[in-house]
Amino acid sequence: MNTESRQLRTQVSYRFGVPLLYLSGELDRHSHDDLRALIEQELASRPSGLLLECSELAFIDSGGLSLLFETLKSLEDRRWLGIVSPNVGVLKLIEMTGLTDRPGVRVYSDLAAVKKALSGSGAQPS
Repeated sequence: MNTESRQLRTQVSYRFGVPLLYLSGELDRHSHDDLRALIEQELASRPSGLLLECSELAFIDSGGLSLLFETLKSLEDRRWLGIVSPNVGVLKLIEMTGLTDRPGVRVYSDLAAVKKALSGSGAQPS
């Protein structure tokens, strides 16, 4: 499934037994509702986690950050959120807001790092 909303482009794949959403463009007040709907759709099957691949995500605003916090809350304590390949600006914002300090949130440099973290455990990455 592909969606396009104002400058956010998404593509859904499945890796490591969880949905992997590729995000590119800008996650802002114009696009976060469409991404929310896509995330809700992917979480309906109750996967153990969710990966957001952000290497092409150029910008995130407060609406996008709020959506990440909502997503983490909807995952509950038993599931996890992985943020893969965020650029320096996006990483700085998610660190400043404390998202990366929350249990269940992991930041990975790339998909190979996700694979390494998940190998052997089959559960929440560390």
